[in-house]
Amino acid sequence: MRRRRWRPRRGGLSRVKLWGGLAVVALAALAVWMDVSIRPLVRSYGLNHAKTVCSRAINESVTDLLTQENLQYSDLVAVEKKETGEILSVEANALSINRLKADITNTVLDRLEKEDVQTLKIPIGTLTGSDFLTGRGPNICIKISITATALTNIRSEFSSAGINQTCHQLFVDLQVELFAALPGNPEEITVDSEFLVAETILAGTVPEFFADLQKAGT
Repeated sequence: MRRRRWRPRRGGLSRVKLWGGLAVVALAALAVWMDVSIRPLVRSYGLNHAKTVCSRAINESVTDLLTQENLQYSDLVAVEKKETGEILSVEANALSINRLKADITNTVLDRLEKEDVQTLKIPIGTLTGSDFLTGRGPNICIKISITATALTNIRSEFSSAGINQTCHQLFVDLQVELFAALPGNPEEITVDSEFLVAETILAGTVPEFFADLQKAGT
């Protein structure tokens, strides 16, 4: 007695192909939706993380350098007075100021080189944008590559400190251009920082040519 071989019906194969095709389309649509919806969130988190890393590196490196150098006002500025105590002139020590600028720039860039590759972990629930799911679910690991350039300037400010007294302050203005390679296109961030380097109280009338010191170190 012959056994009849079972052959799948053509209708069954058609349904399998149909469901398979729908599954592929659904997965493709899901991938597109995730790319459109999640990419901006990943970019936002990535940029914030890169900016935080950069700001922390700047603050720590500059603070450590200034503490180590222990610069005094007289190390950067020379004040000439008459025997009566009247101020004749104020001159910036260009060599000291330029050396300080170079030290700060190099210190910051060296520190940022150590932070050149970052791994950002974002819970999947956070990427959905739902408050309920924020911080929940497994993490998605994102690699961020960071490179930077830095511009350092010394700024001089004068302000009244009482009757016939002037407060003279020297600030470091640091501008770091940060290039963060995120999934997709690279992004550029500017991080500005300000540090007080030295200050003193000048007693007496401030000569008009004090304004020339404003350009010192720029």
